[in-house]
Amino acid sequence: MKQATDLQNERVVVLGGSSGIGFAVAEQASRQGATIVIASSNPERVQNAVEKVEGNAKGHSIDLSDESAVENFFAKPGAFDHLVFTAGDGFRLDDLAATDLQQARPAFELRYWAALAAV
Repeated sequence: MKQATDLQNERVVVLGGSSGIGFAVAEQASRQGATIVIASSNPERVQNAVEKVEGNAKGHSIDLSDESAVENFFAKPGAFDHLVFTAGDGFRLDDLAATDLQQARPAFELRYWAALAAV
């Protein structure tokens, strides 16, 4: 099978890239020739993801809900071509009427405000 090189010599930053969809994006981008920067909150999962990605990958542990941590993070990796935000947590919405807003708030902080801060 011929290796795709659509992202050859490009840098891709994947926030939430240590598992799930984010990790799949990191793997595919690496296969297409990109240099990958994986960032997520769990240092062990970040390191594991970096080791599993074929090609050139670096990892950073970051609390994406901390705006100053996000700002400091983007001072580190230098220029990049693509930003992917797939960070999330295990919170699940079921019956909206029964939703505990205090439990839901951190999930929305991460999924909306953290993404906005990253952009």
